[in-house]
Amino acid sequence: MRRRLWLALLLTLVLILFVNGLLGGWVVRHEVDKVFDAQLVNTSRVVRRLVDLAGPGSIQLALSPLYNPIENVPDAIRHYEKNLLIQLWDIDGSAMLFRSPHCPDFAIGPLQPGFHDVESGSHHWRVFVTQLPGQNSWLLVGEVPEGRDTINRNLINIFVVSGLLVLIMGSFLISSVVERSLKPLWYLRQSLASRTVHHLEPVDLKPTPRELEPVIEGLNQMLTRLDQGMSRERRFVADAAHELRTPLAVIRLAAQTADRQARQDGDIDFTPLFHATDRATRLVEQLLLLARLEQGQEYPEKPVCLDIAENIRRTVADLYSRVPPDARSYPDVDLEIEGDRLPETLCHPTLIEIALNNLLDNALKYGSDELAVKAGVETAGFQCYIWISVRDFGSGVQNDALPKLTSAFFRNGQSDITGAGLGLSIVCKTLQVMGGELGLRNHPEGGLEAVIRLPIKP
Repeated sequence: MRRRLWLALLLTLVLILFVNGLLGGWVVRHEVDKVFDAQLVNTSRVVRRLVDLAGPGSIQLALSPLYNPIENVPDAIRHYEKNLLIQLWDIDGSAMLFRSPHCPDFAIGPLQPGFHDVESGSHHWRVFVTQLPGQNSWLLVGEVPEGRDTINRNLINIFVVSGLLVLIMGSFLISSVVERSLKPLWYLRQSLASRTVHHLEPVDLKPTPRELEPVIEGLNQMLTRLDQGMSRERRFVADAAHELRTPLAVIRLAAQTADRQARQDGDIDFTPLFHATDRATRLVEQLLLLARLEQGQEYPEKPVCLDIAENIRRTVADLYSRVPPDARSYPDVDLEIEGDRLPETLCHPTLIEIALNNLLDNALKYGSDELAVKAGVETAGFQCYIWISVRDFGSGVQNDALPKLTSAFFRNGQSDITGAGLGLSIVCKTLQVMGGELGLRNHPEGGLEAVIRLPIKP
């Protein structure tokens, strides 16, 4: 927009300068012609008066002194003196009565009153012709238009040079004006860029250009409606998740009571009901956690300086305690930490534990019983990061599905596996709170690899 506006104003300035040059040149040429024509008329008056005073037979004697040399006349002026031509012809044009120096011996114009532009070979004259009734003759006063052409060329050069100077200065001025005029748009862009899902307060530009007032008013109305809608959605998810925890606990308690009674009678197995209740309880807890994270709620615990390596070891050890007693096999976890230690960094212990647990659970659900967990330190620019890799040895996912794995409730079409599709979404949210990020890729040797990157904060 800035470039198009600058180019449009510059082209407008060029067009204005061009039209102004044409009109100015035409006006100046017209005025110059009038001045030089008036000079021819005045010269004709002077010559006619001298001829009338001299009387018949004394024309040559009266006019010859006009061309006597005068002292202190610059050479440039003498050059232009040669461009003035004077001739006297008898009334029938049969004899030339007088001609000035450098004047040809033929009539320099038609013997008709008025102005005439005459071209004879390579010669061009502007001639004023008038009749002298007292002498029964014609007076021809001509001018070689070299002076007019010189003035016109100089004027054209002046117009071109001045136009270029104006164009150069105008381009800088246009750039400054465009930049200053578009600065409110830059402030508006900065203000909109600072808005997030959790911060949708109205835009306030001071001073606000009158042209932007409808735009800002519409944006603020949209932000208000969006904020209200997001608030209602978050409140609904949080309230629903919170309210569902109690009935689920009551259902499980009732199921446990019924199970004990059924075991005594040996009629009904309530194990599927327990699994369904546990799944619903976990779903509610994940929804509640996701709602908290999306609302940007702060956890009661403050960030502490944490030994990430020890936290990884403890989380992997806890993984074995969560395996059901009737499981056919325990997971085979290959844990590798560079140097056996990682730098301590400031983070939330609960959040990092939630992220690691979700990655491990996801790998076990959608991969195989074999896992590879690695961790180390890397440097990018001036920032150091701790990276944690969790890789399964399953079949991986299609590349076009990788960006969707962090979306809530996306399960990549695997509906036969228990879960709600919230694990990776929660991992992303927890890492955002800690300033980290999650990367997903299909490992070259097979399986899906999830990599956590956390900035090291002293």
